[in-house]
Amino acid sequence: MQKMLGFTLIEMILTIILTAIMAAVIIEIIAGPIQAYFWVTDRALKIENAEISLDNVANELKNAFLPSIDISKNGQDLTFRKILFKGVLLPKSNEQQTFYPIGGQLDSQVFQGRSYDIYFPGLAKNQTQLYKADLNKQHSDRLVIEKDFPPLTKPAIFYLLSTPIRYSCEKAPALLERLDLATQDKALLGEHIQHCEFSLYSHDNHQGILIALEFGQATGKKTIKMVTPLFFENAI
Repeated sequence: MQKMLGFTLIEMILTIILTAIMAAVIIEIIAGPIQAYFWVTDRALKIENAEISLDNVANELKNAFLPSIDISKNGQDLTFRKILFKGVLLPKSNEQQTFYPIGGQLDSQVFQGRSYDIYFPGLAKNQTQLYKADLNKQHSDRLVIEKDFPPLTKPAIFYLLSTPIRYSCEKAPALLERLDLATQDKALLGEHIQHCEFSLYSHDNHQGILIALEFGQATGKKTIKMVTPLFFENAI
């Protein structure tokens, strides 16, 4: 009886199945570390993005004028003014009151051609009472107060305020935007944000804002959540 050579149909099918299983195992062994590498890299980039976004917000909010802070839309929008300078207004005998910043001169390139809101903690009837000031035409490092400002008998501390600024998370899961409400200029503070929320925060007689940002996928282990309390340096 002649011996049969080659594979039977069943042997061929079994060989194909075993080969496929071995190939799948080998691919999984190789792909596992590669997937882990890209997952770690992607997570590191998201964490870096989150930290940059928090830093951008913190750099402005640390000098926020506390009475101007308004949180709306369930914590999705934050409106505030920055304290640009803290200074002292000196009594003058003439009609124009001239005042100077504490710790340096005003930058005429920045302030030229604009009026600014001033808050005087010792003079204002309430924290919403503001005065207007313009750059002095003869002295570019000084500001001149508006004419109806009451006469002074002693130096008065003041805060020079920015125009209103708004942070908006309303367009999440995409962007965290910064909007200057006076000029309508927009800037991007963060990307790939699933959720963000602002809330007022107090601890040991310090006041601040609690910032909560969530980056990454809406669900799953790739989501990154960061919550940072930020205290005001110039709280009034």
